[in-house]
Amino acid sequence: ISGRVYFVANDTNVYTSTCSDDDIATVLNNGTKITKIATNNTSLFLIDNNEKIIITDTSGATQSTINSTNPRDLTLSDDGNYLYVADGFGGIRVYDVSNTKLPSLIKTISLSDSNSSANAIDAKGSAMYMVGVNNAQNSTMYLDISSPANPVEIVSLPTINGADDSTPINVTTD
Repeated sequence: ISGRVYFVANDTNVYTSTCSDDDIATVLNNGTKITKIATNNTSLFLIDNNEKIIITDTSGATQSTINSTNPRDLTLSDDGNYLYVADGFGGIRVYDVSNTKLPSLIKTISLSDSNSSANAIDAKGSAMYMVGVNNAQNSTMYLDISSPANPVEIVSLPTINGADDSTPINVTTD
């Protein structure tokens, strides 16, 4: 939910409505399956099954696309200017999306070894968490994003309690 407007991805469509309005409009129908969605109140960031990141405005007009190696999940910085992508074996990619018509890759964070895969990601405030697989063992990486364009890895720990590489994560702070 973004303010009073919500967005729902369902296979090939993204729908929008307001919490007080029964009208539902199709924002985007690009003919490919939408696998992930994030928003910063003015734009939608979508991963499709063609391994592209599609950036649209909230009316559905495509502004740009990002070709990515193997995007699995995405999240935005609190100010909406930076897009963090869990890019499978490509690690974590950081894009400047302050101009959504001209997104730019500003940093790639390689994982500790070539057998590691970034699969789920979430950020809130100055904390970012990435869940992935490292040498056939699930792990969680914590990064400091107090400088959003320059994340710094703090620690990587084995994942516990049966979580796997597809476990969604949500960062909450008090």
